[in-house]
Amino acid sequence: MRFDGSPPDPERPHGWDDWYRFARTELGFAHDEGAEYANLRFVEEQNRDALRGGGAAGGLASSPSD
Repeated sequence: MRFDGSPPDPERPHGWDDWYRFARTELGFAHDEGAEYANLRFVEEQNRDALRGGGAAGGLASSPSD
């Protein structure tokens, strides 16, 4: 999931459901493994977006001296 307003890459899963579906169909994971994989990848994507300044809260706070 992207929060920065840029269009998502159509080739890459974005939401939790997309990651779960990818884990089940492309990687052949069972339900429990697929859910764990989706959780990890979804949180990783959210963290990556936040570090790029596109987080839901407006990215990382900057100090007044910046």
